[in-house]
Amino acid sequence: MNELKIRLNVPTYIADVCCRCVGFEAESDVSERSGVRLSHKEDLLELEIRSGDLPSLRAAMNTYLRWTLMCFNLTNGKISK
Repeated sequence: MNELKIRLNVPTYIADVCCRCVGFEAESDVSERSGVRLSHKEDLLELEIRSGDLPSLRAAMNTYLRWTLMCFNLTNGKISK
């Protein structure tokens, strides 16, 4: 089993939005090859990716980082604190 933990320092309100939006995808994404969990504590957004092989770990990492970046770009400065 391969495991990757990514911790991103972002403003708390963005971490909350990303966790709710991208986390919804993680909960509904049923895959036999990988699993993803998102959580946040104040301004720390954490992604935990587990996979049986490296190619699926890389694919999941790329997908969830892109979604997180998109969420950050869409919410940055557009949601009141």
